[in-house]
Amino acid sequence: MDDLINAPNLAPNIITELFKLVLKGLQQAETWLREEAKGHDPFGIAGRKYFTHVHERYNTMRILGMSHPVPLREIYVRVNILNKVSARQRVSVDELERFFDRDRRTFGEKRETMEGQEIANRVQKVLVLGKPGSGKTTFLKSLALQALDNKLQEKRIPIFVGLKDWNDSTNTILDFIVEQFDICGFPDAKPFVERLLERGKCLLLLDGFDEVSRNLDHAIRQIRDFSEKYKDNHFILSCRIAAYNYVFEKFTEVEMADFNDKQISAFITNWFQHGKNTAEQCWEKMNLPENRPIKELASTPLLLTLLCLAFDEQLSFPRNRAELYKEAIDALLKKWDNSRRIQRQEVYKKLSLQRKENLLGRIAHTTFLEGKYFIRQQHLEQAIADFIKHLPDADTTSLEPDSENILKAIEAHHGLLVERAAGIYSFSHLTIQEYFTTRHILQERTKDSLPELVRQHLMDERWREIFLLLAGMLNDSNELLLAMRAELSSLAKNETLAGLLADVESILNSSSPFPPYGSRPLALFYLLSAFDRRAKSRRDTASGAIDFEIALHGPRRYYSGTQAAAGLRHIIRMSQTLTLF
Repeated sequence: MDDLINAPNLAPNIITELFKLVLKGLQQAETWLREEAKGHDPFGIAGRKYFTHVHERYNTMRILGMSHPVPLREIYVRVNILNKVSARQRVSVDELERFFDRDRRTFGEKRETMEGQEIANRVQKVLVLGKPGSGKTTFLKSLALQALDNKLQEKRIPIFVGLKDWNDSTNTILDFIVEQFDICGFPDAKPFVERLLERGKCLLLLDGFDEVSRNLDHAIRQIRDFSEKYKDNHFILSCRIAAYNYVFEKFTEVEMADFNDKQISAFITNWFQHGKNTAEQCWEKMNLPENRPIKELASTPLLLTLLCLAFDEQLSFPRNRAELYKEAIDALLKKWDNSRRIQRQEVYKKLSLQRKENLLGRIAHTTFLEGKYFIRQQHLEQAIADFIKHLPDADTTSLEPDSENILKAIEAHHGLLVERAAGIYSFSHLTIQEYFTTRHILQERTKDSLPELVRQHLMDERWREIFLLLAGMLNDSNELLLAMRAELSSLAKNETLAGLLADVESILNSSSPFPPYGSRPLALFYLLSAFDRRAKSRRDTASGAIDFEIALHGPRRYYSGTQAAAGLRHIIRMSQTLTLF
């Protein structure tokens, strides 16, 4: 790499040596000059052509819905890497449940990460694993650009190999790389490439092992042999987590971490770099409490890009979130692979995309009803087997051994189910589980099912997003909204709630601190905050009672604990929900 970068400095030495040789004979000098030109020209014009080619080819990003490519350097956000792969952890369901924060809608514990560039500097052979859409290819492209810019610790020539393109060709890895140099007009490229590799001057970026579909065993042998033969170079290999099965023992495994708030904000800023106000509005609206399910999707770079595209259209997120979620799921189920011309082998060919959605809907609905967010692998495999057994054209002869492979294929191809620890799965996002639950409810809908659903679950805050999605996905939501109004009216006759409303009137009839407009809602929220204050002061009963009494301006009734407060808050929120449609 130093030779390549310092090529112009070689000229004086060449002239000096040439002058010496001239004295020994012109013919000998001509031969030497020809050999030197052959050896050093690639470090000059041809080398610059290659660098230009790498820059032009990999400094672009264009995914679903984008009308034109954008420069990667302008929007790239540094990624974080997990040292330990999540699916290798030995953790119980109970432990995962303890780490699950439903209020923030996040799965798993916070784990220590490092910057992606750091792992590229420190480790000679790295296997980067990640979920679909987690940014693996973008990360490898960024490393190629950083190598061009001399921003890595060691100066190395970046060589990017799309493993799908290589596997589709009949070339060896070496010949495939030589072909990339030939495309750049590099003269006599093969000996030059071999010399670089033998001297350990390259950063080999092998992208998309999960996209290798032909002669897999042969491909594995070639990658192993190549990385052993040229072991002094640095290798970074990428693959989807579920598609990898311990085949490269000498590579250190790491995992792409989800985007955190800082990275999401930075990406939005970079995306709307020519409109600062737009970036600020997007970030502000994404952080509104009602948009938490939307923000949850933003932890996946692919889905964050879709959210930015959606926001750019109307400077807001769609009011009907179901449409946005459907677009995100379509991207993971089919569009993402199709846009890159990737055809993956189906383990069970009769399980079409439509049937996969039906299967995921059944799993989501069953687990959501039971309040489960983490599911054991054997339960999922049984659910898959039961689903396929009832398909009209099912082939059940090899069903049992295929259930595990079908599960792994759904995870690897689409990323909608994720292995959170060894043998324990969840949906990739709580939002995804809620969407598929809602979809299943609509598929199984009968004449009385919606009113019954409202009676059973309206007051369960876990179901709030389900009701919002239902209202958006129904062709006519009148039946649902009328059932919700009827249920809320029935609840208003409850003695506790009636007492609360009487207390509101008591506050308003006394020296009310609230303005006339909107006074009842303000008074109601004031009362609810008193519940929280009382609950927090329960260790000191006397002070708690006095605090509560003062807060209520002396109304006639006390209420107990945070459960009542939470329930009443939910009534208010569900009442507000009815005004959204």
